[in-house]
Amino acid sequence: MRGLILAGSLLFAASGCRRPVPKAQQPSGDTLGVLIFGMTVRGREFPSTAPHRVETAYFAQVGYDGKLDFDAPIFSNYRAGDYVVLLNAPPGRYAPVAAAYYHRNVRYLVRLPPELSEQWITAVGPGRVAFVGDALLRTEFEGVLAAIGNFFKNVGAFIVPFMEVTIPVDAGSPRLDKAPTDEASALHAARRKLAKTMWRENIDKRLAELGNPPEPILVGKIFKTIVPPTAVGRFAYIDTLKWGKPLKVTGGLEWRQPKGQALVQVYLLDPGMPGYKPLDQYLVDMRAAGSPEDEHALFTVGLASKTAQGARYTTYQYPEGKLTGSEVKVFETETLIVPDNDSFYLIRLRAPREYFEKFHPAFRKFLAYLVFLPKEKPS
Repeated sequence: MRGLILAGSLLFAASGCRRPVPKAQQPSGDTLGVLIFGMTVRGREFPSTAPHRVETAYFAQVGYDGKLDFDAPIFSNYRAGDYVVLLNAPPGRYAPVAAAYYHRNVRYLVRLPPELSEQWITAVGPGRVAFVGDALLRTEFEGVLAAIGNFFKNVGAFIVPFMEVTIPVDAGSPRLDKAPTDEASALHAARRKLAKTMWRENIDKRLAELGNPPEPILVGKIFKTIVPPTAVGRFAYIDTLKWGKPLKVTGGLEWRQPKGQALVQVYLLDPGMPGYKPLDQYLVDMRAAGSPEDEHALFTVGLASKTAQGARYTTYQYPEGKLTGSEVKVFETETLIVPDNDSFYLIRLRAPREYFEKFHPAFRKFLAYLVFLPKEKPS
């Protein structure tokens, strides 16, 4: 009986014209929260394997008896990019029970098995942003008669554009991704759409709890995947510079801009390596580096949940055999040092003065996707 009531209420809620993205609702109380959910639906066979991101999700709340209230589904009231959002959610536990997407003027309603909904229950706290996950489901074949009926519904919606058609869909083979990178992708999408609302503070708070991860980089036009970092020794990176294959240097890598206008270095100095000196002495030398016109001051930068000390300085390069002041080349360098016990990472951008500011934003973006790996314990 509950299944029939749920199906009827969802079909009623899903009927009607395609809904535009609603205006973001400002928080109506500091005790309310946010629920974010993403879901992709794919067919099992060609040509229906193209992915569809759902545009509306329906949630059931966990009652006082510990069971999901399937009789009164709550639909998401906002969309942020590829994600559906439930704003002003009262504190409690929720689970997705269905979702809907459009294709060729037809609305498809995907019903989730009750046992699957129970596995995806997510708690929402006062003033908190909760992430259900990013799901992937594949449609199930419902028989020849259902396929024929759906075909004629599609034809009718195509011939009569204003015709309101909803097709129920069964789906299985579920997968739910809840890794920090998946949550960061959802949070950044919500942050962009809600940047001018009071929700931004709540989203920023959750991103801070995750270590302020950068927005994941996606590749692929249809089947998008998150670009994983490449591990090299004690650090990992995503090559956002796109300057070509890096060169190996002692303890790390070096990227050279194709026209020779800049270089970026990342390497780890361990005790006993050439160029190694105690951290305090290295900081003194960084402060003293450069020319008289430099500030000779250190600044702080947050990198991958670590704190780096940095300095920017100017150097002059004279050709051998030439008089001072002739054919001089002026370089700007920014060096960052990240302590790691007795070792430390050195990260550097070096470029001719006229190109430094051009490449500095690309350098800072590269730093956002740089990860420092823990030292392996001896077995």
